[in-house]
Amino acid sequence: MRISNPLLPSVSEGVQVDELALNADALTITARTTAARAACPQFGRWSARVHSSYWRTLKDLPWQDRSVTWRVKVRRFRCSHCPGRIFAEPVPGLARARAQRSDRLAEAQTDIGMALGGEAGARLSRRLAMPVSGDTVLRLIRRCKSAGCASARVVGIDDWAWRRGRRYGTIVCDLERGRVLDLLPGRACEPVRDWLAAHPGIAVVSRDRAGPYAEAARLGAPQAIQVTDRWHLLVNASEALRSRVERHQAEIREAARQAAFQDAPAAMVALAPADLPPEQDNGHGGGRRRQRCEAALRLHGEGVAIKTIARTLGASRNSVRR
Repeated sequence: MRISNPLLPSVSEGVQVDELALNADALTITARTTAARAACPQFGRWSARVHSSYWRTLKDLPWQDRSVTWRVKVRRFRCSHCPGRIFAEPVPGLARARAQRSDRLAEAQTDIGMALGGEAGARLSRRLAMPVSGDTVLRLIRRCKSAGCASARVVGIDDWAWRRGRRYGTIVCDLERGRVLDLLPGRACEPVRDWLAAHPGIAVVSRDRAGPYAEAARLGAPQAIQVTDRWHLLVNASEALRSRVERHQAEIREAARQAAFQDAPAAMVALAPADLPPEQDNGHGGGRRRQRCEAALRLHGEGVAIKTIARTLGASRNSVRR
């Protein structure tokens, strides 16, 4: 029978439904193609010479919270213009050649994967009666060609893990649109260089400090400006600040002690570092440590807060507690 009820899945011309099998969780539709002939995919010539037939199973969008499966009887034709060539007729309006899901289901699962990723997208798809694995969601995402590649101006290049600690690749992003453009194999110069050369409209390349990426940007996009990405810019700034501060640790501690003593109680002024006995340097710093411990115990016995003791002695709070 042919489905005409608008509440049931739509059927394209050229496909006739023979049977419906409905249960609590799934709907199975048995159908067959009805075209008298089919076009050869290689030469486009029409053929009506049927060679054989087979059953093709396709997943489709859900219907009333039930998963939908098509079982379509598809014929194989023999092309008169291709000696020995046999081709299968397409299923019009339902799925492309060799696909295991309908075009509309693949589009829906791709959109879910783009929004949530692999495993999370698979969980939501199962909840919506469109069961799929996380790996398949990732394959659908990778198969989806990004329309923004040709018009990308500002791209970011960085490495990422296919399998952490074992296999790495390169990710290319459109920083203006916040979209992933491509995933390249490996972290070598050549794949990145070739990708940049194939997109001459790129004006800015944001990258990390890796030498291969710098060389790839220089060779593949000589017209582009190379900039450091935001994360590595902050890393460079923090390393420069740390290097500068470490050279002046003594001055910083002295300034901190003086600032602490300006607001310290009178009992603490008598224990200022300048009034302590001179250090006895035995080559191991044991005398200084002993003096600091005695001073910390004395201040603690007088009720001084640990935070104030730490600032006074130039030690951490954990050291004072110990």
